[in-house]
Amino acid sequence: MNLYEAISVRKSIRNFEKRKIEEGWIEKLKRFAKELQLVFLDVPHQMVFHYAKEDSPVKKGKFCVDAPYYISILSEDSKEGQINAGFLAEQIVLFLICHGIATCYQGTLRFFDKKGDAGLKELLVMAVGYPGCYLYREENGAKRIPLAKQCHFKEEAGKPIMTILKAANLAPSALNRQPWRFVVYGNRIHIMTRADNFFSKWFGIRNFVDTGIALAHMAIAADELWLDVEWKVLENIQNRKLGRNCYTITMIIE
Repeated sequence: MNLYEAISVRKSIRNFEKRKIEEGWIEKLKRFAKELQLVFLDVPHQMVFHYAKEDSPVKKGKFCVDAPYYISILSEDSKEGQINAGFLAEQIVLFLICHGIATCYQGTLRFFDKKGDAGLKELLVMAVGYPGCYLYREENGAKRIPLAKQCHFKEEAGKPIMTILKAANLAPSALNRQPWRFVVYGNRIHIMTRADNFFSKWFGIRNFVDTGIALAHMAIAADELWLDVEWKVLENIQNRKLGRNCYTITMIIE
């Protein structure tokens, strides 16, 4: 199984075995993460591993799960930092699934009270370990907003573009809100993100993190098709809106 294939079967696991993962897996994951090229290259980030028997969280909400390991992703608490955090985290999730390891994003769990060692903000945490139940999602088991409602097609989309959009549609998000929309042209996709509101602020939801997760699916799908892509913020449409959604970034397919 590769990362693209893992997109179709990934699901959040809330029941973990307590046993340790095979020796060396952390180093394998660190090497994998180090080779990833993020969306915003100049924004710093940090990945921190926690072993539950040794590290105690400073905040643990009602819906957090018990797992033998956790991974924190830290970055700047900005649009760019949040997108990078989601982009990195989801590729880690898919990499672990390919190796039979389960994950679950934790909305309220925190290991850093304020900032990490590098002065970065902890933007998300995921639980990690061997699954205590079946790891993979059944085919067509994902409940998502229909792709037709997520996309505004300005030009006819070919099969490669549709493959990329279908991968984005399968991306997970906080409370399954899918806070992204797409404006689609022949060789480019403008990504829009829902503006923060009282609801997202109350629950501590970072919509740009979710958008970063969707971008990861898009990048993986493009790579599967051997397509070169460029992420670019276009100045001439930076202030454009689509309903409650604000322009975020453009995927240019070459």
